[in-house]
Amino acid sequence: MLQPDDFDRGRIQTIIAVVLTTRLRLTAATRNVLVTTDDTGPPKASVVNVLQIITIDKSFLSEQVRQLDDRVMMLVEDSVSTVVAL
Repeated sequence: MLQPDDFDRGRIQTIIAVVLTTRLRLTAATRNVLVTTDDTGPPKASVVNVLQIITIDKSFLSEQVRQLDDRVMMLVEDSVSTVVAL
């Protein structure tokens, strides 16, 4: 999820996110971010695909699975800003 918690608690029923995948070949794509097991705790390394920014209805979400550490989130935020030319 890319939006701040205080924005998420509002009345808007959707969230903005980027896709997290275990397809490590996507690491080669410009600005994607490698996430190691140390960064997230999952059993496999993953890639944040910053080219796939999506909107999800909150009703599809049941629980928070993981939270990326601050260092990785800063890389993701920087990559997303570059991709959308902010």
